[in-house]
Amino acid sequence: AEPKVIKEEERETNSTVRDATFSIFKLFSYCIQFLGAFFFIGLILNFAGFGYTVDLEHGLVIDRMENIRNEIQFEREIERETMEGSKYLIAPKVPE
Repeated sequence: AEPKVIKEEERETNSTVRDATFSIFKLFSYCIQFLGAFFFIGLILNFAGFGYTVDLEHGLVIDRMENIRNEIQFEREIERETMEGSKYLIAPKVPE
């Protein structure tokens, strides 16, 4: 009677492990499919002249490529001006 009990416990353990493994595989599969669809839609948007940006402040923003390029260039210019402007905050040495 003891070998049957051990085999039933092994079957239950194997079934649990199998179910957990299948659930992880299924979740991974859905994630990969979602990412593929996301990038495919991005490619279609690019062919149509649109682009998208994703950030924490605004979320997903879909706009014309020209507007996105201008916005990125504007942000870079602001960063550059901020970096150049910060070096003037330190008082230069003046000869006495």
